[in-house]
Amino acid sequence: MGLLDKVFGNKPEKNTKKVYIPTDEEKETLNRLLALMKEHAKPCIRYNVIESETGLYDSKLGGAYYVPDGMDVPEVNGVKLYLLAQINLEQQPAINGFPTKGLLQFFIADDDDFGLARKDEPCSRAAVRYIPEIPDTENVTVIDEKPVCFPFDPGLSLALVGKKSISVPVPISNDYEKILTESVPELLCKKAWGIGFQNEYLNDTFDMQVYHMPDVEKAGTLLGGYPDFAQDEPREYGTYDTLVFQLDSDMDYVCWGDAGIAQFFISAEDLADCNFNNVLYTWDCG
Repeated sequence: MGLLDKVFGNKPEKNTKKVYIPTDEEKETLNRLLALMKEHAKPCIRYNVIESETGLYDSKLGGAYYVPDGMDVPEVNGVKLYLLAQINLEQQPAINGFPTKGLLQFFIADDDDFGLARKDEPCSRAAVRYIPEIPDTENVTVIDEKPVCFPFDPGLSLALVGKKSISVPVPISNDYEKILTESVPELLCKKAWGIGFQNEYLNDTFDMQVYHMPDVEKAGTLLGGYPDFAQDEPREYGTYDTLVFQLDSDMDYVCWGDAGIAQFFISAEDLADCNFNNVLYTWDCG
């Protein structure tokens, strides 16, 4: 109590805010919704970035990479691209929908926007290349050019070490909205930010519960699974419905702007055909 309180006899106000106790029905509905998210969980590979020596065909960030005969260094609208990441699909567990052999290579431009499309550009300066067969020799065409503006230090040798996991959709994604609107439309209503629950207890608790579900992955560096975003969902509803690769800031080696996150998306049909010519690349930060 301060001096004026002592002089005038004022007493500090007590915190009278009541803690809401949910009903049994609300608890049951919450658990049913969390089970619904787990039912729609997707397998993924979650990677840790470590500083370690890497070979030409290893899973890694940046570094030297192999160019198959008949291919050139990838470009978009005359802008040369640099290797962002490479996944050796034979060095990790298989996950549904993805090829089990070969290499996936992810490229972006070397600029202040990390290859993201500007307002006057039709597409991002980025590309994905799938190489179905890994050569059994190193007598091949190799590109080893280091960029300047990249989300990690291109002078380091950074390996991607993966393990199998599962991921669930996060509340700001199209995937989350699609699952709820198709499964429990009777519980929903329109809100200023999009869909929400008619029940305020669910509005206040469900999203946070999803983010803290045990044994599932949110955010992180992933192959497959569901995306996370620093700001808003960048896809139009129903387009580029499948996450190929997500590279997250880890504050040790990778940083997209202000601790952002990047994704490469594709359609499920193109992924099934191993056609990576039409991919959406995006990144955002807080």
